[in-house]
Amino acid sequence: MAMLSRSVLRLTGVLAQRAQPAFAVAKRMVTTDLSLEDEKAQFPSPPRRALLYLPGDSEKFTKKALDLDVDVVCLDLEDAVAANQKEAARVQVVESLAKFDFGRSEVAVRINPLMTDLCASDIEAILSGPALPQAIVVPKVETVTQLKWFFDKVDECMYERDPDFDGIIFMLAQVESALGLLNLRSICEADMDSETESMVMRLDGLIIGGDDFAADIGATRTRSAKELLFARQSVVVHAKAYGLQAIDIVNIRLKELDHLEDESNEGAIMGFTGKQIIHPDQIDPVQEAFAPSEAKIAEALAMEAAFEAHLESGTGAFTFNNMMMDMPTLIMSQNTLKDARAVGLLGPKEESAPVAEEDDGDDDESAGPEKKDN
Repeated sequence: MAMLSRSVLRLTGVLAQRAQPAFAVAKRMVTTDLSLEDEKAQFPSPPRRALLYLPGDSEKFTKKALDLDVDVVCLDLEDAVAANQKEAARVQVVESLAKFDFGRSEVAVRINPLMTDLCASDIEAILSGPALPQAIVVPKVETVTQLKWFFDKVDECMYERDPDFDGIIFMLAQVESALGLLNLRSICEADMDSETESMVMRLDGLIIGGDDFAADIGATRTRSAKELLFARQSVVVHAKAYGLQAIDIVNIRLKELDHLEDESNEGAIMGFTGKQIIHPDQIDPVQEAFAPSEAKIAEALAMEAAFEAHLESGTGAFTFNNMMMDMPTLIMSQNTLKDARAVGLLGPKEESAPVAEEDDGDDDESAGPEKKDN
């Protein structure tokens, strides 16, 4: 399997030879030896704590989103649009992309299911308009065959738009069926395989579609979402294994913000990096849940400083605030600080001033060779 980033030249059934595309959403180096890690460092994933779906055919709702300060605005061409309004929605989304300034929000478009006429028309429209989306949400991804069809269609459209295109558009893949979940490893690996990868798209996140998944397996949706526990955990595991973001289920109880807050906190604990939402009132509770608190940031900074001090003294595991500390604990602290920096709650590491908490003599002693259970 090739672990390089998008190929400069690739043969496909559509085009015999194509230069790597480029566009202004995100400029990328054109080189065959740029590793995936280097590509992600140059074009990092934006925070996606809350992904707000808006009906693509409504300019009214789109205008309201301009001042919401949400991480992701997703103009929806799929579930939020009636069957007889698909063409009108497509036209409106192209107009909205060109007309409105969404501020700091990432702008995504959710297209219709893969390998359908609706989907092909969606891709052609949004990639030929005056302005491009920064991300495309792809529903009901189930097979590598579907993914390759999508990549080829996007590459073809972008080549026709600009043969010198050397940028990147993020792809967020929705897992909404048992088959999609079972094939998730192959789907993630296809994005890194030179035989199937896109020259334009980069798979950047996995989204669990709770209601569709429950319907597919014949489950009944409950307040606890226990029927989705395995699927949610599996999406997180696959996302983290392949360096992707994991975006959690929608909460459809619009008036129950306490329930939304509990479900969001649960998702953050499980390892999700964000959550889908369907109403502006859900933005603040969700984005707060998926951002570390001031107390958690302070503790992580102190813990990191304590680790550095013990590392210099040759100590492995030790106690901190009456808890056993070792390398997995350090990694969790570093994850907290990484999340804080991603959403602007903490400056770059060199600007931080971590100060280790003063522990009692007993607390600061080496714990010896034994480590906590993981």
